[in-house]
Amino acid sequence: MKGRYNEIMDKVTLTPASRARILDNIRGMDLRRQAEERTTRAPYWKKLMPVAAMAALVLSGVIAWQWWAKPTVIPDDGPVPLAPGTETDPDAVETVREADSIEALEALMGYPVEEPAGLSFTPEKTTCKAYWYGMAEVTVTGEGHSAKLRKQPGTEDISGKLPDTEYPSEAEADLNGTAVSLWGIQGGGMYNAGSWQYGGYSYYLELTDAVDEETFLSIIRQTVPGMGS
Repeated sequence: MKGRYNEIMDKVTLTPASRARILDNIRGMDLRRQAEERTTRAPYWKKLMPVAAMAALVLSGVIAWQWWAKPTVIPDDGPVPLAPGTETDPDAVETVREADSIEALEALMGYPVEEPAGLSFTPEKTTCKAYWYGMAEVTVTGEGHSAKLRKQPGTEDISGKLPDTEYPSEAEADLNGTAVSLWGIQGGGMYNAGSWQYGGYSYYLELTDAVDEETFLSIIRQTVPGMGS
């Protein structure tokens, strides 16, 4: 059985960008699971929808299994091909590189990178990661809370949120002319995540603690220069 599995997996090929999207979707399943647990009063047919979506992901999950552990987080000790487009280079290294500062991360990425600001907790640790396909990720943690900001050149959705997935709280907000999509795993107009495009980049912000719309937008204003004016 194991030999048959390896034989099948050896024939499977995916571009790094496709693999990354699969990984983001798998990581996003935890938020969706929590959302489903908070909507136990939904009609029976709606409860079956996440199950169908999960079944559709099974094959993708199997294909991604070997890749799941493949990207290696290593300290910043030199450049790696990170610019968008280099993922098609057969000599490109599929690496998630961890930088020791925002400045070091910006040097790797070749573009400005922001750190989540205006948070309700005092940051105690900042983790900076550079993904080989061109995405920067900054996570700040403190007092048992965290905020994660992703940024990548272009207009591709980097949230990992599957289309047509319903959350207890969803909204489309306008922030000085920029459309911001918000969603949360609890009702009452409280939001854990948001995505938007600004200045030629795609952004995604994720909070462990849900906040109301105005608070979420305030965090974005204080995080991204130019969005507060």
